[in-house]
Order: sequence, then C-alpha cells, then structure tokens
Amino acid sequence: MTGEAASSEAVLYITYPRASGARFDPDYYRDRHVPLARQAYGIYGLEGIKAFLPASDGDGAMALTEFRFADADLMQAAFGSAEGARMRADIAEFTDLALRRYRILPIASDRTPLPQLPDGKAIVFVAYEGNDETRFDRDYYAAIHLPLVMKAWSRHGLEELAAFFPADRSGDTGTLAICECRFRDRVAVETAFNSPEAQAVMSDVLRFTDAKPKRGIAVVP
Repeated sequence: MTGEAASSEAVLYITYPRASGARFDPDYYRDRHVPLARQAYGIYGLEGIKAFLPASDGDGAMALTEFRFADADLMQAAFGSAEGARMRADIAEFTDLALRRYRILPIASDRTPLPQLPDGKAIVFVAYEGNDETRFDRDYYAAIHLPLVMKAWSRHGLEELAAFFPADRSGDTGTLAICECRFRDRVAVETAFNSPEAQAVMSDVLRFTDAKPKRGIAVVP
C-alpha cells in the first residue's frame, strides 16, 4: 500500500466525536483555537497544523485537527508541556465534547499484522494531499466515491465512514481531504484492502482527483 510519510515525521489527528446536545463552536475552533495551537507548539517542532470540518452534516466527528511534528519525541513534549495544558484548557471555550487523539502510522505492504485500538476496532484514515493545481472534485468525492466505498467494504467489516474538508480554503495546499474509515477489527482492514472490490474503489479515485491517496492506521499515542 502506498503513502509512506517521512521516516521521522509524526502525524497526529485529534477528533471531536458527536454527542447529542453537545456544544461545538466551529468559528472559535477554526479562527482562534487552531491558530493558538500553531503558535503554542511551534517551539516543539510543529511543522504543520490544519483544521477540518465534516463534509456533510450529521456524519462523523464535529471536527478533525491534523498535526505534523518533526518527530514523535517532539510531539510528546508538546502535548506534555505547559503550552499543551493551556491548549487543553482552551478546548472548553468551543466545545464540551470529549476528544480522541490518534497517532497515524503509514500503512506499508509489509506491515503485518496491522495494529488496532484498545477496543479492538481499527481505523484507517485516507488523506489526499496537493496544492492549488491539484484536481479534486469535492462533489464527486462526497456524493459518489464515499457511498461506493461504503457499499464495497461494508461486507468486509467497514462499520462507519466520514469525510472531512479543510475548514479554511484560502489556498488549497497540503491535505485536501481526509476520510475516516472505522472497521470491525484489523483483520477486516486487511480483507477489505485485498478484496476484489478494492480495485474498483482505487480506480474510482481517478474520477475525482489526480492526488495519490495516503493511507494511515490509527493508534493511541
């Protein structure tokens, strides 16, 4: 499978799963919290941070934040620092949701078996990276490709699927979209990506983008 990150780079996603009656202010999250995190963690090797909101209402988490650190040690230092404590306190300013934090490990063809989460589930994130010259049809991706993925892999243990687009579109560079695929377990991931349906899913990618999908599996840091 494709999509190896730089050998030392550490990628972390923070999501805010939906809950009935919960409070979430997307404007504060996008315009104040994420810029504050960029400033706070810059001294700890933060190379990039990006805010994402769901592609459609009612699907998946309320938001996803992508962090890219120079290495895992710097990532741990950042979140364990005084700045990290202030950032955790700032979360209460825009939501009362409980966050989930995932370290993203690139999926390699020789990685067997894949890791899974403490609850036995396995989450694969598929990201598309590019720039303002990259072709990416958001409408096709959300309305046609994602339902195709769900139909193809639900028989192989895909339980939930949700997509996220950048909250700020002023200059589409870096990650253009992220899809969260929650599988029954790690065996289901391996079965799905090696199934006959996988070829149809991958062929369909060319219909909406010329970006190469990067697959990563989530682990608890």
